[in-house]
Amino acid sequence: MSELLKRAITALIMIPLVSLCVIFSSNYNVNWPVAILMAIVVFICCYEYWQLMTNAGIAIERYSFLSSAVLIALGYGLFGGQYGELILWLTLVFPIAVYLFEPDALSRIIAAVGGLVYIPYLFHFLYLVYQTSGHQSDWRYALTLLVMVWAYDISAYLIGSAFGRHPLAPSLSPKKSWEGVIGGAILTLLAAMLMSYWSEWVSDLASIPHLIVLSVLVSAFTQLGDLFESRLKRFAQVKDAGGLLPGHGGLLDRVDGLMFAAPVFYFYVHFVLGKI
Repeated sequence: MSELLKRAITALIMIPLVSLCVIFSSNYNVNWPVAILMAIVVFICCYEYWQLMTNAGIAIERYSFLSSAVLIALGYGLFGGQYGELILWLTLVFPIAVYLFEPDALSRIIAAVGGLVYIPYLFHFLYLVYQTSGHQSDWRYALTLLVMVWAYDISAYLIGSAFGRHPLAPSLSPKKSWEGVIGGAILTLLAAMLMSYWSEWVSDLASIPHLIVLSVLVSAFTQLGDLFESRLKRFAQVKDAGGLLPGHGGLLDRVDGLMFAAPVFYFYVHFVLGKI
């Protein structure tokens, strides 16, 4: 089975499942399905991150790291997110106290604290996008972000594979090309235009300048997230973060761009457009 076919099958399974979960939670005004889904994704990604650090020779205590990550995700996802910040700071202090007097203390503290900020904290911005003012769930914003990131990932891969001639970052990811980046950004803009008209918030995002700026930002940060994770894999000397998703590698390989794109999408829509 070709790599492209594996990617397509995985996407055809994952995208409807995630979309249905988001829409179901919004229609029935319940947050726990999205919160649990986010906690599961965070757990798997943090496990893959722990494996990367282990391969790199940095010993992070597995159970405390994974449990801290899940607590952060649930703290932001349940009870209106009111316990998220408290749990985050408590869990960030914990590895400092545990590793401070251990061998290789600095590298272990940086790896543990960095992992908790990198995955569960960045992921919580996706949940903020899902929440509108007054904590009323609105799936349109979250689904638009997901579609934009998916559009960039898929189109950058296809266009880069077919027409890529100029490497983007050969030392990190030799297959990434500037042609893929430009093509991905254009397709991301088209996806954003379709979503803005379909989801009935034309006055919010349908103006071309806003769509262009947001598409460029989402595309750029999606690519940065991918390159950052590629750097982690180089550091750990592995090809993929895991093997959970055929054609994609690990789950972290699939959501690396989303974690970087979610904060910039949230800040733009919240502070520039005055929404969510």
